[in-house]
Amino acid sequence: MQKSNELPENVYPISCMPDKLQANNKGNVLWYCKQFGWYTGYFHRPVHSNTTHWTLLPDEPKVYTDPRLEREAAFDKWLSQFPADLDASAISLIKMGFVGGYEYRGNA
Repeated sequence: MQKSNELPENVYPISCMPDKLQANNKGNVLWYCKQFGWYTGYFHRPVHSNTTHWTLLPDEPKVYTDPRLEREAAFDKWLSQFPADLDASAISLIKMGFVGGYEYRGNA
């Protein structure tokens, strides 16, 4: 990807179109046109014809409606900080402590 020296970091001209790997988890990037400013749109084409630049857009957060799924996701994220070679009994013991603390904080 060729980049102009006068653009801020991670801002690319429209001549260097993004691909799917540069899009967020919803397939979007942040486009720029002088008339409307910054707007979100699908990575393969801008909505406005006078769009001049684009940049990366962070992934959309996962929203859980089931508290158990939210707790499981929080545990998995927290557990990823520890060595990958923990055995199942150690993970089970750690999870009991995590769930107890999670529920104590009022996150059921």
